Amino acid sequence: MRDALWSVTSIAKDNGRRENRQLFHLPMQKAFNRIHATLRGELEQQYDELAESASYHDIGVRLDIFNHFTGYLIDCEKQTRLIYRNPLDLEEIILHRGEFDAVILATHTQLNAWYECEVPDAEW
Repeated sequence: MRDALWSVTSIAKDNGRRENRQLFHLPMQKAFNRIHATLRGELEQQYDELAESASYHDIGVRLDIFNHFTGYLIDCEKQTRLIYRNPLDLEEIILHRGEFDAVILATHTQLNAWYECEVPDAEW
C-alpha cells in the first residue's frame, strides 16, 4: 500500500503543472512519442523546453501490476487530454480540466487514510 500511496502522491503533486498548448494540439501518436522520448532522454536539444516539464505529464502508477500501462496527461485551457498505451493500443480520452485530478486527490485521500490506520506513526 505504501508504494501505491507514494505513486499517487507523486501524480497528485503535479496538479496544475501539466499545461502545454503545443502538446495538446499535436496528433495523439506524436504527443505520446514526444513525452515518452523526452522522459527517456531520446530527443534532440531542440525540445529542451519539454525536458523540464515532461515528468509532470506522466501519470503511470509505479506498481508491478501497472507495468503494461503508460499514460500522459496534457492540460489546455478547459480540457485535459489523457493519452495512454496498454500492450495492444494507444488511446486517448478528452476530459474536463480538473476531472482526473479530482479522482487522483480522492484516491490519495482514501489510500492515505488506510495507510494511517495500518501504520499510525508513519511520516511522509
